Amino acid sequence: MLAGVLMDEIKILLRKLHSISAHKFTKVELGPLISGLTFNIVTRMIAGKRYYGEDVVGIEEARQFRELVGEMFADGRATYPGDFLPIFKYFDRQGGTHTVAATIEWAMSNLLNHPGVLKKARAEVDDFLCPKQLQDETDLSKLQYLQNIVSETFRLYPATPLLVPHISSDNCTIGVDGYKLLTFGLGRRACPGMGLANRIIGLTLGSLIQCFEWERVDGKAIDMVEGSADIAMPKLGPWKPNAKLVQ
Repeated sequence: MLAGVLMDEIKILLRKLHSISAHKFTKVELGPLISGLTFNIVTRMIAGKRYYGEDVVGIEEARQFRELVGEMFADGRATYPGDFLPIFKYFDRQGGTHTVAATIEWAMSNLLNHPGVLKKARAEVDDFLCPKQLQDETDLSKLQYLQNIVSETFRLYPATPLLVPHISSDNCTIGVDGYKLLTFGLGRRACPGMGLANRIIGLTLGSLIQCFEWERVDGKAIDMVEGSADIAMPKLGPWKPNAKLVQ
């Protein structure tokens, strides 16, 4: 069921981009489209409804939902509701949506600033997949270069840059020669949405690379300035790369 929802929403995103930039390079504001994708995946999993983009279930209901989410995001910058009512700790409205969308935006921005890496990623996708075959979850493990891009994005621009501070209660030895990227934490503190996030990020990023050509507007480098942080660390301001459907 999850796989069906995920692929369905990615196809909707691709069709939207196709309608905007089918025959020539066209500016697209990718941020809102990616945010809508992640929100719709989560709301369809929970309630079976889409609240962003087209084909929403009830225009007025969708509008009220978007307004409510916007207000909650604004409040989340200043306070954490779980500090006041512990039950709110179990309703992380940003963990499954905002962090995933921010990571995809950082990854695409980095790829646009490094066109050689983007070219290698597309070559890998073309080598493993048939021209008219859209990738699915079973292909992610084969696309090692794509996975490396995602991991490097986690390292350079972690969506949640601060973990819970802690100290060792006993003397311990830390291996100075070992290095592991624990993007989602470890043990009981680990993020429970790790599997979902990895699938959304990998499939969305791979599909955008496979189906569209991307370039920077006027050849100018993408601004990598970080925005103000709440739970996630987003990019500052809107960005509109050029996109064109792969012929």
